[in-house]
Amino acid sequence: MKNQVHSVHLPLVGALLTCSLALGGCNKVGGNDTNNFDPIGTAHPTASSSAYVVEGRLLVYLASESLSGVGGTNFNLANGDGDTGDDCAVVVDMVTKDETDLNVATTDMKIVGTSVYLIVSESADSKDWGGAVGTTDTVLLHYSSLSPLSFVDVIAPGANSWAVAGGRLYYVRGNPTLVNGDTSLAYLTSAAPTTPVPVLQSDTGNTLQPSILGVDENLVFLFADETVEGRDLNGDTDSLDPFVLALLDGTDIAGVVQNVELSISGANAPFSARVTGANDWLVGFLVDEATQTNFATGLNDPTVGAFGFGGAWKPSNCGAYADADTSDDVLHVIEYALWSADPLVNPPTNTGIPGTGRVLCTSDAVATLAVEADDGACDLNNDADTADTILRWVRATDFRLPFGLATQLNAVEVAVPGGILGVSDLDDRFLCVVSELQDNTDHDTDSLKTHNLVAWINPNAGSPTWVFDHGTQSGFQAAGASWVTDRANRDRLLVAFQESVINLAINTGDNDKTDSTPVFSRFDPANSNDLDFPGPAVAVAATNPGLVIADEYALYRVDEAADNRDWNGDNVKDDFVIFRTNVSTNFSSLIGFENKATANNLSGPAVVSSGGLGAAFVADESMAGIDLNKPVDGRADGYVITWFRIN
Repeated sequence: MKNQVHSVHLPLVGALLTCSLALGGCNKVGGNDTNNFDPIGTAHPTASSSAYVVEGRLLVYLASESLSGVGGTNFNLANGDGDTGDDCAVVVDMVTKDETDLNVATTDMKIVGTSVYLIVSESADSKDWGGAVGTTDTVLLHYSSLSPLSFVDVIAPGANSWAVAGGRLYYVRGNPTLVNGDTSLAYLTSAAPTTPVPVLQSDTGNTLQPSILGVDENLVFLFADETVEGRDLNGDTDSLDPFVLALLDGTDIAGVVQNVELSISGANAPFSARVTGANDWLVGFLVDEATQTNFATGLNDPTVGAFGFGGAWKPSNCGAYADADTSDDVLHVIEYALWSADPLVNPPTNTGIPGTGRVLCTSDAVATLAVEADDGACDLNNDADTADTILRWVRATDFRLPFGLATQLNAVEVAVPGGILGVSDLDDRFLCVVSELQDNTDHDTDSLKTHNLVAWINPNAGSPTWVFDHGTQSGFQAAGASWVTDRANRDRLLVAFQESVINLAINTGDNDKTDSTPVFSRFDPANSNDLDFPGPAVAVAATNPGLVIADEYALYRVDEAADNRDWNGDNVKDDFVIFRTNVSTNFSSLIGFENKATANNLSGPAVVSSGGLGAAFVADESMAGIDLNKPVDGRADGYVITWFRIN
């Protein structure tokens, strides 16, 4: 394949072998990568499940009191409160290498510019930060190199209390005093990092106390609880719905919260937004029939005239089609600028597609995963069952006309590891991991129906067709995936590429064809219809490679046993080590070979990085066999946040 696995992997094998033989010289192979990537262990151990964040020159991690010290002796890192059960925030400057113990029990943290924000439970910290009587509040604290740790505000507890958008920290105040037109939402700026700015709403006759669902491309998704507000927010005549959607333009410092007046299923409901212009997005989300509908049937029954579905709406291969239940989540679409200017004239559009798990937006199409059993019990992919999950979509030219040809509807392998349910979008195309078994179709023409294959479709083509053949030479070139994920900026699809699908031993450390190798797919800049699969010739943990891209580097977790190599030189082949590949030069190397700083076999990304100055990962001392803390703490049996410079 041109620029793909066969021809791209083979030139890298020499570099990897040279790295293996020239111990300690891995970073100099080829002379085209001057970064040393020397990992540096932090001063204190951490729990394996603890969060850590990297942004700019800063790393913030949680040091564990209970795991610190020789023989479990507590260092009392936090606050002198007498217990040894706290996790305490530590700030690392990756330029100066200085670590600053903030000595406060912390539950979550974010970095915004040069500011560090912490969420702290007063009861866990045994301190009254907010000035109120007692220690019952959850508080927001601020720290920077120019400002000592200080109280900012009381913050609402829970996972939906804060988010970053437009370079600002948005958060939900814990005990605000509100008047009509106010919300409990506020934001902080880099210019005034400890001065909350209230966020208003378009409804000037009421107050609102929303929670934060999440952010996509700086559009803030919120939800409000009718039982808290004491009124009907979604027009269904009751005041019982706990998750009514609202939106906020996070690019506008004067943006106001606007109620969408539609109910979603919960605090983790899927959503998506794609920027289409200044202060404008194409927005997709799923509406919960059970808490929204005013009709005897649900929102996706084409026999209900009020929905305005035309005769062509029904999937072409479905006979009698009706869905009279009210148990689905149904895809709705908003063109934000038009809706925001006049929600009555430009209300959200009901596409009539039941969805689950994921919503995807390109600049002019919106998709979701439709379960056949929920979609009128229609055999969407024409395989003689109704047990599949299918990607369905609408285009901006007609949000009420889903594509419904059986040839355009394939079964998605939603169980493929990676956290994206087997679907993504890239360069205004939709990508899927298609299950041949569930489709009952041999998509890669190898006489089998057993593979999970990466395929893509252009939803705006005249006759959209799924593309499974990624080759540019003679013969069919398929791509099998044992793991897949995407990036927030939607510029790559990250895949654990299966040797077995192309019947080729890619990594030369062994002679089998059962491994997965890391690839970072993109559409070829010289050929927009050529999905490339570049990557190095090394075996990753097939279902947990943790592949990420930071700056110009792909970073991933290599499985020594699968690769049949002792990459870190400890005379066994049972570790999981971190590798890097420069996506521009294809130079690849092990990280931390000199001090045997092996990685871990934890679930999740191999490293955490904002793509800027540095990156960090959780190193397993037991796997490395050495004390990785700097300075050493006399123990080699825990987990240590280990960081390295990229730039």
